[in-house]
Amino acid sequence: MSGGSELDQRAGLIAALGELRAEGAGVLVVARRDRLARDVAVAVTIEKAVARCGARVVSADGVANGDTAADDFLRTIL
Repeated sequence: MSGGSELDQRAGLIAALGELRAEGAGVLVVARRDRLARDVAVAVTIEKAVARCGARVVSADGVANGDTAADDFLRTIL
């Protein structure tokens, strides 16, 4: 499913958020951050939903996984 698809059409993402809650997992791993969402507002919405589950989004390519201001900036751009 494309990162540009509407959130309600992304069954896999919705299921992953449910699993984060149910299993208490601390991380949602994505291949690359630009695959998570194409829109900054949508990406922030997803990141906040993941945080409400007590987890964080981490990209497998390692880009912008940290907590520095530079990582925050890169997450916004990507």
